[in-house]
Amino acid sequence: MLAILAFVALSVVGLRPAHAQIDTLAREITDSTSPLSDSQVEALKRYTDRYLQQLEAGAGLPQDDASAEAARKMLQSPLIRAATTPPFRLAYSRLTIDRLRALAEGSSPTLAIQALQITGDLATDAAVSVSEGLLASPDDSIRLSAAASLRKTYEAVTLSAPAVNPARLEASLRAIGKALETESNLDVVRSLSEASIVAMRIDRANHESVRSMAAASLSNSLGARIRELSGAIPDEKMLVSMVTAAAALRDALAIGGRVDANASRAAAGFAGDILTNLSKTVNRGGLSTEPADQDPARARSVQLALLAEQIIALSQTRLGGQSGPIDLSNRLRSGAVNDDAAFTLDVARVCERLTRPPFDHQADRFR
Repeated sequence: MLAILAFVALSVVGLRPAHAQIDTLAREITDSTSPLSDSQVEALKRYTDRYLQQLEAGAGLPQDDASAEAARKMLQSPLIRAATTPPFRLAYSRLTIDRLRALAEGSSPTLAIQALQITGDLATDAAVSVSEGLLASPDDSIRLSAAASLRKTYEAVTLSAPAVNPARLEASLRAIGKALETESNLDVVRSLSEASIVAMRIDRANHESVRSMAAASLSNSLGARIRELSGAIPDEKMLVSMVTAAAALRDALAIGGRVDANASRAAAGFAGDILTNLSKTVNRGGLSTEPADQDPARARSVQLALLAEQIIALSQTRLGGQSGPIDLSNRLRSGAVNDDAAFTLDVARVCERLTRPPFDHQADRFR
């Protein structure tokens, strides 16, 4: 144990000069608004080569893992500064992406996860491609990390100056949506959903299409999963993902110009899927007759119904339709048999509205 601690201590001490190099990089390279000069690229290459080699060598023994972790942090450090510029990111990406891809796709899950943490902060088209590719990994932990990596990239688009094109972000969101439809690990489902929500909140000019793709893809993918439930009450983790997504969609719709008409329609369809499943749950006796303040399952159902009715009302406003009154959640609150029956009738009425303009969903979607 003492030997391991000594090794880690020496590793940390050994990194101190490199922190000075980070300061040099930050001032002379990372803030460059024009393509890096040959000498700047060479300095950056020396830096990345040093820590990539340390990262590549680290796996297995505790001291090796600590060394790899330290190298990963050094490789991330210049990428997480708010002032880091696109020219720097592009140069950094050209120097590192092949080796990061090899680590991400290699046989060591530990190193793959370390590499994905870096590609998330790198925020270039090539880095997004690496993260996106690992969404289909057979390893749960790597899929989870790939989703988290894309989330970090979406965060970087708002918080710093990324070097990734909106079209590439949209493609990654389509990949997330595809993964969401079939993902079996509910922790990964949550991570994929949260990544989409972060993309939906990107606050940067000329990124409405990205926000809209995030909203539409999330709505369509989770809606498909809800339809498969056929009235069953979902697992608690899935419920959390549904509630979180519904709240985020409601908030996006509440801000004018945040998402486009297609995303608004998709969100309304998702809300209709929620209501249809709740109606089926009630019809099959899936909820007790206790009121919501005494039954957590009914309380969660009321919460979902309220979010769904808010989404539909906001969507109708965004699409230019005339919003009629919707008050489904209060029907569900009491647990009384007659109120539950009225709830199912009201759901049918509201969902029938979703098959007409301005929503125009398929007539059999909500059956």
